[in-house]
Amino acid sequence: MAEPKRCIVIGGGVFGASTAWTLARDGWQVQLADPGPLPHPRASSTDISKAVRMDYGADALYADLGAEAI
Repeated sequence: MAEPKRCIVIGGGVFGASTAWTLARDGWQVQLADPGPLPHPRASSTDISKAVRMDYGADALYADLGAEAI
C-alpha cells in the first residue's frame, strides 16, 4: 500500500480550513497550523486585511461589483 500524501496547511481561517478539509477528504494526511485566535484578526478572510480585487477581465458584471465594493 502506498504512503498517503502529506501536507501542512498554514492558517486555519476560511481559506486554510476549507483547503485542509478538501485535501483530507481526498485522502491526504493534513496538518493544519494556526497561531490563533480564530478568527485571526489579520487573516485574509477578516475585515482588517480583506482585499478587493477587480481583475475580472471582460466579465463586466464582476468588474462592476468590484468597483462598487471599493
